[in-house]
Amino acid sequence: MPPRWADELTRALPRGASLRLEGGTHTLNYVNPWSLAFAIEPFLLEHARAAASAGELA
Repeated sequence: MPPRWADELTRALPRGASLRLEGGTHTLNYVNPWSLAFAIEPFLLEHARAAASAGELA
C-alpha cells in the first residue's frame, strides 16, 4: 500500500495508528513474524488495557 494511502486510512479510523517497518512486505507475517509481533505488541496491549478498563472485554 502506498504510504499516503496508509496515512489516509489511519486518519479515517477512530483509533488509527500506522507503522512502517523497514524492509516490510505484504507477507511480513510469513517472512518475519517475530518482527511484526514485536512491532504491534505495544498497540495491542494499549488497546486491550483501555478496553478492559472500559468494561469492553469479557
